[in-house]
Amino acid sequence: MESQPLDAEAAAKKARSKAAHRMSMLVIGWFTIACGLAAAYLAFTKGDLPAWMYGHLSRRSPPPLLAVRRPVPPPLVHWRDWNASALKDAKKKNRLTLLNLYVTWSRPCHRLDETFFNDPAATAFIEKEFIPVRVDADVRPDMALRYLFSPESSFIGLLLPSGARLGETHYYDYGREFILPWAQTMVDAYRGHAGYLDDAVRRQAELFDAKPIEGPMPPFADIRKFAGGRRIPFPKPYWYGLRIRLLANKEALCREVIGSRIPADSIWGGYFSDENYMRSRYEKLLEDQANGIRVMSSCIPDEARRAQRYVDRFLTNTEGGYFASQSGELKRTDGSVVEGEFYFAKDESRRRALGVPAVDKRIFAAGNGAMAAAILDSQTVLHGAGKVEALRTLERWWKEGVRAGGVRHQLLARDSVAGLLVDQLALAEGFAASYEATGDRRQIKRAVEIVRWVESNLMNEQSGALYDRIATGELPPELDRLLLPQPNLQALAVYQRLVSDLPVGDPMRERLKARCRGLSQWLWPRRQSLASAELAVLAADDYNGTEKHEGGTQ
Repeated sequence: MESQPLDAEAAAKKARSKAAHRMSMLVIGWFTIACGLAAAYLAFTKGDLPAWMYGHLSRRSPPPLLAVRRPVPPPLVHWRDWNASALKDAKKKNRLTLLNLYVTWSRPCHRLDETFFNDPAATAFIEKEFIPVRVDADVRPDMALRYLFSPESSFIGLLLPSGARLGETHYYDYGREFILPWAQTMVDAYRGHAGYLDDAVRRQAELFDAKPIEGPMPPFADIRKFAGGRRIPFPKPYWYGLRIRLLANKEALCREVIGSRIPADSIWGGYFSDENYMRSRYEKLLEDQANGIRVMSSCIPDEARRAQRYVDRFLTNTEGGYFASQSGELKRTDGSVVEGEFYFAKDESRRRALGVPAVDKRIFAAGNGAMAAAILDSQTVLHGAGKVEALRTLERWWKEGVRAGGVRHQLLARDSVAGLLVDQLALAEGFAASYEATGDRRQIKRAVEIVRWVESNLMNEQSGALYDRIATGELPPELDRLLLPQPNLQALAVYQRLVSDLPVGDPMRERLKARCRGLSQWLWPRRQSLASAELAVLAADDYNGTEKHEGGTQ
C-alpha cells in the first residue's frame, strides 16, 4: 500500500517534466520561426533596415550608427567669409578668430554642423568670444596648407589677430564636452600672454619652414602647438602616400598591396578614402581616384581599369573636365540621410532603389590635372579607355582656365583664386603626359608656358624655392606666402619630367636642369618635414650633375 503514493508522485513528476519539455520545444520552435522570418526579411527587403540592427561591439567604437539619421536645422553660428577685414575686426575687438575649415563631402563636417554648431550654449560662447570664419577647403586649398592637418577631420582652429595659428582641435575626436573647456582655456591663455605670443610668432622668418621658435617659451604648454612652430603642414592622405611610395619603391609597394585590404567599392568601382576616426569613410575624391589608378596600374591592373570605369561613369563631365567628388552618404529628398556604411554594403539594384549619392560637380585644377595625367600615363593598362576624355579635359582647361600661363583654381567660378602652386604643377604635368601620349608638340609648349609663369611669379629669389601661391594681402607678409617642402618636391618631379621631354639643346631644358639642382639643395636640409617615402624620392632625384628620369616620371 505504501508504494501507491510513491507511484503517484513519480507519475506527477513525469507529467510535469513532459509539460516542461513540451513548452520548451514550443518556445524553441517559435524562436526558430522568428529567426527564419528575420533572415528572410534581411535577405529580401529593398527598404531601410531598422536602426537597432546596427551597432559596434568593440569597446573603443563610436556610438551606434543609425542606418538612417535625420539632419537637424542649419547651424546657428553667423559665419563670416575669410578676408583681411575679418582679421582687422579681430584686432580691433582684441578677439581670437575661430576658423572652421570644412569640405562638403566630409561626414565629420556634417556632424559638426548638426551638433556643436547647433548647440545654443556653444553658439553663444562663439559669438561672444571669437570672430567666427568659415572656409571651404576645396575652394581655398591654400588655407588648408596653412592651418589644416587633414581636410576630412572637422577642423576648428583658433588664430591670433595676426593670422598665426594659436591652436586647433578636431570635433569628431572629442565633442562638445571637450571643445568648450578647451576654447575657454585658449581664450584665457591669449588674454594672459597676448603680446608675448604675437612677438614669438613674428620672430619666425618662415612659420612653416620646419624651424623651431627661438628664444624663451611662454609659461604654458607646448608653444609648438599653440603658436604654430614646427609641424608637417601638408596633408598626407592614404592614396597620396601610396603614390609616393610607388615612386620610391615600386616592387616593395606592390608586394604589400597585392592581397591587402584596399578601400574600394566592389559594386561600382572607385576608391574610398582611408579609414579614420574608428569608422570607415565612403566619400570618393577625384585625386584619390587618380592616385589609385597610378598605383593599381603598376600593381593590380584590373583594379585600375575598374577605377577608370567608375570615373567615366560618375565623375566625368561630357563637355570636358572631372567632377570633384561623390558623397559618402545619401541625402534623400525627404531630408533623411542614409549612412555610407549602410548604403555601400548594398548591391546595385538596392542602391538604385534608395538613390545615388550626390556628386560635387565643381571642377578644380589640381584634381583635373592629376586625373588626366594618371589616365594618360596608364594607357598601356587601360588600353585607350579614358584617353579621349583626358585630352578633352586638358583642352578645356587651356581654353577656359589658363591665362598667360596662370591657372585658375576652379572652372566656371567667377571669384576663383588663381596662381596656386599645386594647380600650376598638376596641369603642367597633365600637358606633359598629353605630349608623351600623343606626340603633339603643342602640349609640351603649354606645359612650359605654365612653368615659366611659376618661375616668374612664385620663385623666392633668395632661396630658389617656390612659394605656395601669389601674394593676396590677406595675411601679414611672413604668412601670406609660404615655402613648403612638399609642393617643392612635387615641382622637382614635374621639372624633371619636362627635362626628359624637351629636346637636347633647348634653353628651357637647361634652365630646368639648373632649377632641379637648386630645388634639391633647398629641400635636403628640410628633409625632416618629409615622410620617409618622400625622402626616398628626394634622395633618388637629387641632381648632382648626372642625368636622371630620362624616361619621364611615371
